[in-house]
Amino acid sequence: EDTSLVLDYQEDDETLEKLGSSPTVVNAGGAAGGQSPASIESLTAADDWLQQVDRIAGLLVLPSPVSELSAHQDWQEQLQFVKDSKQALQSFLRKSRSIIEAIANRINKQMQVVATREKFLQTNLRTQLDSFLEVWRDHSGQTQLNRQLLDSVNEKTDMFESHNTRLKLLANDIESRIRELNDGSKLKELESIIISLDRQCDELDVRVGLLMAALAKNY
Repeated sequence: EDTSLVLDYQEDDETLEKLGSSPTVVNAGGAAGGQSPASIESLTAADDWLQQVDRIAGLLVLPSPVSELSAHQDWQEQLQFVKDSKQALQSFLRKSRSIIEAIANRINKQMQVVATREKFLQTNLRTQLDSFLEVWRDHSGQTQLNRQLLDSVNEKTDMFESHNTRLKLLANDIESRIRELNDGSKLKELESIIISLDRQCDELDVRVGLLMAALAKNY
């Protein structure tokens, strides 16, 4: 491989030498191969030729054989490093496989325990939720009933207060009347009024008798 790279490098040098000799051939008034300038005539203008050379100059750059050899050596070293790393990794995996399998078994057992507990919790939680919903419905019904009873009690209380107020008014009226009846001045006043009325009745009887006697004499 190193020999082929050297040969390619020699061929590239020959190609570069051929390309490098072209300007001498096409330049007007130049000399090539020991010939005199008078014996060569340019078929292309010098400016056009230089413009075309500048346009393709980037395509004529060839890699250095030394850099290719270095890259080849780096690639071999990287390949060897990958092989060594693969062998070390395989050796480590063979040693750690039993440990990893034991850890995996423990994880699987723990996952089974977690799944069993989760199933138990879900079943128990479902039972508890059903009981809670039943109790909540009963509580809601009792709350509604208590609210209705409270409204009824408040209504009855208002009615009782109204009747109580009326009873208090009646009791005050009765007490005032009893006080009036038990008052002696009122009785004496009534007695004097009755005596006065009796006297007036007697006087009216006398006047009625005199009027009847007068009427009897006239008729």
